[in-house]
Amino acid sequence: MLTNEQKIALVDAMGKKLFRAVPTKVLASVMGLSSMSAIARKVGASIWLFRHHVEVGNVPPPSFQLGRRWFYTTSETASIVREWENGSYRSPMWSAETIAEMKALYASGLTQWDIAEKFSCTQSTVSRLLKGRKYSRA
Repeated sequence: MLTNEQKIALVDAMGKKLFRAVPTKVLASVMGLSSMSAIARKVGASIWLFRHHVEVGNVPPPSFQLGRRWFYTTSETASIVREWENGSYRSPMWSAETIAEMKALYASGLTQWDIAEKFSCTQSTVSRLLKGRKYSRA
């Protein structure tokens, strides 16, 4: 496998004309790079969920650029897949005790907005939890 420096040197050595003649996906495949969508498929997530995690800073952004597209190196891909499978990038599950406390507060007259503020979440999350809709995990 090529190091990042070798990959950059390869792209520079190819020149712009040859670089444009070879499709980016082919170059990425030969160089052992992975796109966001490829990693999302590996971990069983949608591209939109994966991009969300990149945007909020849970997953590091890609570090290697080919043309206009950004890619992850082999070591970055392995690290992201390992962390994803360990559950490091998932949101915390709501415990039954926490949900029961939310329901009790709501029954006592607190608004969903107040409950959301107390538990540092959104009003829509409180609404879903009060209605018995939990977040499913694959």
